[in-house]
Amino acid sequence: MGEGRSLVSILNRIDPSKIKRAYGFDASWSRIKYAEKFEKEFGKKQNEKISFFTSDLLNIAVKDSAIDIVF
Repeated sequence: MGEGRSLVSILNRIDPSKIKRAYGFDASWSRIKYAEKFEKEFGKKQNEKISFFTSDLLNIAVKDSAIDIVF
């Protein structure tokens, strides 16, 4: 995810009514803060639907089967 550019770009192309919730994560807290700032500046109608969090790629802090699509 890095600074959220990919996630925000993809979500900007999807009808907001089709998205219940979106998540982005990174191992670095500073990258999450940058992603939140980027999303507020460049996101379109998705602000309240995106949650960013820190996690380890080998042990993602999400319950099994909680995510429908992973990119």
